[in-house]
Amino acid sequence: MKYKKIFIADGSVDRIILSPEYKTGAFFFKEPLYDFYFFNGKLHRDDGPAAIDYWNRRSKKYKISAFRYYLNGLKHRDDGPAETRYDEKGNLLLHKYWKYGKLHCENGPAKIIYGGNIYGIHGRTEYYLNGTSHSKEEYEERLATKLYW
Repeated sequence: MKYKKIFIADGSVDRIILSPEYKTGAFFFKEPLYDFYFFNGKLHRDDGPAAIDYWNRRSKKYKISAFRYYLNGLKHRDDGPAETRYDEKGNLLLHKYWKYGKLHCENGPAKIIYGGNIYGIHGRTEYYLNGTSHSKEEYEERLATKLYW
């Protein structure tokens, strides 16, 4: 499968769309597989996810398989999960909360694996503060005392 890079430049913001090119009978399909936004050479976007992955199925419809938010090359989002993954049917598989490149969430688990089978795991939560994994009890204690920065 060939990939075609499409570059769209808007000032110092670059967008790269990677899409496969293939022929089926008389039709020529172009579907995006990945959509990346860069600022000064780093993954970055202020108004949405900087990396979007799509399921590649030879049809006119394609679904998002994952999206990730980046700030100056680091996974980061202030108002929700910075990483979300879906299965081919659109069911939610995974949420990860990142702050400045480290798993971090002060409102609950930073990693939530839902009922789907992802990484061989079914339904699990993990607690992180400033990139360090904690049991739920340690997490609650550190939050109460602000012992994580």
